[in-house]
Amino acid sequence: KLNAQKLTADLHSSSAEISLLALQGVYSLADTDLSAQLVAAGIHTALLQLAKLPESTEEVKRADIMPISLLTLAKIIKSQSGAAQDLLKAGVLARLLKVFHSRVPGWEAAASQLLHALWTAGDDQIRSEIQSKVVHGHEQELVPAALELLESGVFNKHIEALVSAVRLIEVLVGSTATAKSIILAKGAERVLVQVLTGNFSDGDRVIGATAQALVALVDQHQPTLQTLVDQGVVPLLLTELRQFHETATPSVLELVHRMTNHERAQSELVAGGLLSLCGQVVYKREVKDQWRVLAAVIVADIAKVACDPALLEGKQELQRRLLVEGFISMASASTSPALHNAVFDAMRDMGPSREASEELVAQGVLPLLSEVLRRNVSEEHVVAKQWLMSTQRSAAMITALVALHPRLRHVVAKANLLEALVLCMAIHLEGDNLFAQLRITAAAALVPILGDDKIYDIRAIDAGALELLTFMFYSPSGQEQLVANRVLGVLSRQHAVTLMLKKVGVQLRTL
Repeated sequence: KLNAQKLTADLHSSSAEISLLALQGVYSLADTDLSAQLVAAGIHTALLQLAKLPESTEEVKRADIMPISLLTLAKIIKSQSGAAQDLLKAGVLARLLKVFHSRVPGWEAAASQLLHALWTAGDDQIRSEIQSKVVHGHEQELVPAALELLESGVFNKHIEALVSAVRLIEVLVGSTATAKSIILAKGAERVLVQVLTGNFSDGDRVIGATAQALVALVDQHQPTLQTLVDQGVVPLLLTELRQFHETATPSVLELVHRMTNHERAQSELVAGGLLSLCGQVVYKREVKDQWRVLAAVIVADIAKVACDPALLEGKQELQRRLLVEGFISMASASTSPALHNAVFDAMRDMGPSREASEELVAQGVLPLLSEVLRRNVSEEHVVAKQWLMSTQRSAAMITALVALHPRLRHVVAKANLLEALVLCMAIHLEGDNLFAQLRITAAAALVPILGDDKIYDIRAIDAGALELLTFMFYSPSGQEQLVANRVLGVLSRQHAVTLMLKKVGVQLRTL
């Protein structure tokens, strides 16, 4: 249990050593379950008394206490946002402005962290006070201070300076038009992109803070999107999303969401696998709710499906439904080859998840798969063939993955996907390369539908699978032979098939 009385006494001890030890103890507790007790005991207001500029020789000796107090308050507010109002009443903003006037980089960095914590505490009234009492009229001092801190952090690869600087820039951009104009005039966009793409230790923390600052900049200045695209940040953002870093993912998702409003950025993001990543986020069990909401909304916006993000909070079933609705909508209506293929790839990547497969089936993916598989690409323009066949391969994989879930296998069969796969094999029987790859994928997809029993064997035979598989068995391609051998082996549990294979001289290999 927290001994608040002793802790407060130690913080205000005449001994700098005792005071610093107590402060370090509070810092270590500030983002734990005990943070509520710290606030209830008024420790946060006691810390504010320590967070002042030294005014005497004795206070200069205790100068290290001031920035640590500011950083500790920032941690407390992130854990207990209600403490922000107490600090406002105690005069925290005037105290911070004095710290910024000091032009001591280490102190400015700590003040930036606390100012950002107050800014993001979720209270419009606090933001309004920051705008009027800290930023307004002081832009000519605060913006240069932020940029100097940023440049120093980049040059020295100092993580705390970098994070503090970009957080201060985020606050300034969102505060006044004057601050935004000065920041843009000073070329901060490109410096932020350099930070985003720089190779720093603790890189995910730097990327998360920088991405959030860029979100603020984009919201106030749409042309920033073009700068981001021109500077090639899309691959980096997608790489970062694949890491699922807790300190970076929310901000990166926010920035990616903004970038989908830019045509070229959206194309690059989709081509880089954004839709598949969003599917993984929504169906990943251990991610935060905020991430799932953002991922579902990104897909909905690309698909032009209306949604209210507020209604999705805490409702994973609705998040999943919206995601899949977006995928089905794009798969059905998109005229963009790249987007069409990306959607099918995303659904394929979701296939191993039983919940995802069930939602796909519930929203009508099976008729869509059947339609795609039955399409005769030989009748299409030569340019269309390649992307259509890529989509057909993904459709065959999705069919197989859905059928692998026992409860869905019979649903897949009922939707005549078995016959659609056989027809797909027949349509692409002549040809190498893409045609052969598609034959192999479609044939392999028959196996999970046929299953361990015999109930669908006759349907496959009646659809013409034997003749097609026999043709593939004699293909010069070893992979094609292997798949044909596997499927014929399954069908040979029918005595008539065994006799027929023997009659035509097909000798199956034992795998």
